[in-house]
Amino acid sequence: MKTGMSAQYNEGFLEKRGEEMDNNLGIHEKLELHELMIFKNSCLAKAAALSAAAQDEALKTILSADLTAARKEVQELQGYLS
Repeated sequence: MKTGMSAQYNEGFLEKRGEEMDNNLGIHEKLELHELMIFKNSCLAKAAALSAAAQDEALKTILSADLTAARKEVQELQGYLS
């Protein structure tokens, strides 16, 4: 449960900061965002591999939704880092 609350807090934090984050990030914040992007890319690669191997249609649907969400999140993180 703690993880879910943390994820919700992080998403809300990123949404609130929005445009403010573009040029005002400290080095430690950029590093944390970079680490998060690496983790999300890893999740994206794993979901893509599992999706190709999955035979159950319900599982394929879940993995497809996860792939879509992960791609969006990676693009959003790239926006903060560029």
